[in-house]
This record gives sequence, structure tokens and C-alpha cells, in this order.
Amino acid sequence: AFAGCCSLVNVYMPDNLINIEPSLFDGCKALEKVSVGAMVESVGEYAFCGCSSLKEVALPEGVVSLEGWAFRDCTALETVTLPQSIASIKKGAFWGCSSLEKFVLPEAANMLDQGVLAGCTSLREVSLHQGVLSIGYGAFYNCSSLTSIEIPNSITSIGDYAFYGCESLTSVEIPGSVTSIGGYA
Repeated sequence: AFAGCCSLVNVYMPDNLINIEPSLFDGCKALEKVSVGAMVESVGEYAFCGCSSLKEVALPEGVVSLEGWAFRDCTALETVTLPQSIASIKKGAFWGCSSLEKFVLPEAANMLDQGVLAGCTSLREVSLHQGVLSIGYGAFYNCSSLTSIEIPNSITSIGDYAFYGCESLTSVEIPGSVTSIGGYA
């Protein structure tokens, strides 16, 4: 509906909106502020992809899914506040968010999907909770500012290329619960 609206700066969504549809604001390069309605349950694929002026996102409690590539290439995105209700964060959701410095995985989510934080070159702090079962393929691919990560002892697998290109990573402790580590991880 609003994809490619290059002059759109602010969006205020009504409280009765349930879903943010796929590609709704894809390529809205001037978009700086988004006010998400209180009833939103899901953010669709590519919903905010390429919104390169968006600096902050706060999703309300009740959102349960963040679909693939939802915030891909939001290069100015510094702060993301995710509700604890999010159970699913799909592949590449924050791919290329090169200004994002901190990521906290919500309690309801039990995995980091493929490439979720790939290319987040400013990412320094990651918080994963007990109950996370896996770190997917390329989850932290080229997160070049990440210096350390605490892997909870609930994790059983680390996918291929999970930490590939994390050139600042100086410390990682792999717990005994991990039974599978992919190539180039």
C-alpha cells in the first residue's frame, strides 16, 4: 500500500490494526518514526525493508511473530524493543541493520533463525535466555563488532556460518548441551 513512498516520514497505526502486511512500507527511505497500534499481532515479510532512516522501533506486547526480512536493511536502526510475547523471529528479520548495537531475544522465542542479525556490523551486545534451543545458519554472520556472547546451556545446535565474519569476537564458551556445530560457524 505504501511501498516506495520515498517522502513518507511518520506513520501512526490505529490500535485496531491486527497485522502489518508484507512489504507495507518497503523502500520508504525517509521513514523515521513508526507508532505501532496496541493490537498488532504480526509484522509481515519485508514490511519495513529498506526504511533506511528508521532509527527506533518499539513493538507492543501481544506481537507474536516477526516475519522474514521485516526490517532488512534499516541501516539507521539503533534501538529495537521487542515484547516478550514474540515467539517467532523469522530469517533475516534484522539483516543489514548496520547501526543496531543491542539485541535481546524475547522469552517466548526459542531459536535464532537463519541470518536474523546478519550484517549488523555495530552489534555489540546480545542477550539470549535459557530455553533457546538453536542458533541458526548465519545468525550473526558478519557482526563484526560483536566481542563476546554467552551461549545458554539450553542450546543444542549452532548452524553453519553462525558467527562467520565476527572478526572482533574474542571470547565464547560453548556449553556441554551443544551436540552439533555447523561448518564455518
